[in-house]
Amino acid sequence: MNKPQTNTPQSKPKAIDIVKKGLAKRYRSERRFRIMGLGAIIASLVFLSFLFITIIGNGYTALFQTHIQIHVHFDPERLPQDQLNTADYPGIVKAALRDMFPEVKGRSDKRQLYRLVSSGAAFRLRKMVLENRKLIGTRQWVWVPADDDVDMLIKGHLERKTETGDSRFSASSSIYPSLRRATPGSLNWPASGERCAAVFSPC
Repeated sequence: MNKPQTNTPQSKPKAIDIVKKGLAKRYRSERRFRIMGLGAIIASLVFLSFLFITIIGNGYTALFQTHIQIHVHFDPERLPQDQLNTADYPGIVKAALRDMFPEVKGRSDKRQLYRLVSSGAAFRLRKMVLENRKLIGTRQWVWVPADDDVDMLIKGHLERKTETGDSRFSASSSIYPSLRRATPGSLNWPASGERCAAVFSPC
């Protein structure tokens, strides 16, 4: 007689094996998550660094102001001793600029010439005279604040135009093409026909 076949039950997986497989899968997921998180952080730092570099590169010049060196005659006729507070300091600045550029004759050209420096130039001369009255009657090299547009030109935010009439900074102008950046602290008048020196200084 044939013996009855007995079905041997398949061995069931042990609980520890199930746990190990689950842990391995979980660890793989955690590693992927950590790698993705690290990549996101690195990408954020790169973009943030680029943003800061761009901001600093474009905006650091705002911390500085351009000054221009002019040769000033503290004319006693314009500086009466009893009216030093209200004397014609803007006229002294304009006279200095006319002396620097004697070839500028037309009214519109002179207006352009006077815009080389800011209105703060007159206040600078007033302060110097009130602090030292011995300056009256002398000629001095003085650094005065540049006009806003000239400041932007020297800082590289504006371009000189090459065609006549395109801009106040046109190459055809006898004023602005001679404007150059001088060495900080320089007190000497520019040589080689460069009649205007400009320098950065902290605001």
